[in-house]
Amino acid sequence: MTRSSIGHRLDSLPRSRFHTRMLFLVGAGMFFDGFDIYLAAGVLGALVREGLSDVDRNAWFISATFAGMTVGAWLAGILGDRYGRRFTYQFNLAIFGIASMAAAFAPDILWLTGFRFVMGLGLGAEIVVGYGTLSEFMPPAIRGRFAALLAVFTNSALFAATFGGFLIIPYLGWRWMFAIAGIGAGIVWLLRKNMPESPRWLESKGRHAEAEAITRRIEEQVYGSQVAPVPAVHTPIAAPSVPLSALFQGQLLSRTVTGIVINIVNNLITHGFITWMPTFFLAQGMTVTKSLGFTAVMTLGHRSAPSSAACWPRASGAKGESSCSPSWPSRSAWLTRRQITPRWSWGSDSASWPASSSSARSASPPTCPSSFRRRSACGAWVCAAQPGASPTSASHS
Repeated sequence: MTRSSIGHRLDSLPRSRFHTRMLFLVGAGMFFDGFDIYLAAGVLGALVREGLSDVDRNAWFISATFAGMTVGAWLAGILGDRYGRRFTYQFNLAIFGIASMAAAFAPDILWLTGFRFVMGLGLGAEIVVGYGTLSEFMPPAIRGRFAALLAVFTNSALFAATFGGFLIIPYLGWRWMFAIAGIGAGIVWLLRKNMPESPRWLESKGRHAEAEAITRRIEEQVYGSQVAPVPAVHTPIAAPSVPLSALFQGQLLSRTVTGIVINIVNNLITHGFITWMPTFFLAQGMTVTKSLGFTAVMTLGHRSAPSSAACWPRASGAKGESSCSPSWPSRSAWLTRRQITPRWSWGSDSASWPASSSSARSASPPTCPSSFRRRSACGAWVCAAQPGASPTSASHS
């Protein structure tokens, strides 16, 4: 397979303000996507308290949300491949933004549930297109960390939605939660109007002149206007057709199953448990304010996993990632997605920690050759093994 010249040029770029701007533009949409999903917890509790809904109708509301998200995620892949990344991420943002504003004026729970299904179409698509778009612009050296930072945006929305509900719903009403999501989505839609189309997608569709022009503008933003001209090489891309069943064969089978299980467990806890908590608290006789306050406190820890994942360093020329996170499921998901071999380091495995205080861990380097020592973004020294090295030879004593 001949390598794409556009892809090679994008992968060779150093980290710059362009990449940070792309992260924030994509992340802003992902934040309001998450905010719109997680606001259901406070809204449903308020609806029950006001007599506008009950447990059965709340269940229909939640089911409509994820039915729409399932359809939206499927459509996002089809529309993204056919019409481009830029069209798709603007289209889905407009869908859930407009539907959120409509939900703010819903006369009853039936209308609200219908609007929620439409919201779900955009909410599910945003998640798919957000990560896909970011990965196509980011060089491999920073792609993993920026994906983790994008998760920080999304998971921060959980606390923002629950804490915002605690401050807003008891005093202004539940309709303002949908209005905030709709207005926020509209602002992000306007900010995203100048985001470029993915050069990789353009090249895959044979639109080489457009791909070259966008890549050239990106290089000028990164290197300055004096960057040397690069001749356009219209290299044909051999894109073999891979059936969906390939995910369930060979080495990909275990990775696919691992990713599915982790996502099911995570979403079951996040959406199945957190979303119902205010309703359960109200059933126990708590006030709306107290039930939303307890739910907000419970979501504080939800930001720690992606924040820890963003600390994972990537050393040039070394395979693997060293995790600062104590979460083995988080590391498993990372290794599954990246298809890599982990470094042996001071990580979450208790056997790998020296018998010393936590301050000594970050202050003292491990007893491995200095050429393999790395200081992670969390401030801890790690010992990076050469590819193929055993844990004993690479780790500290």
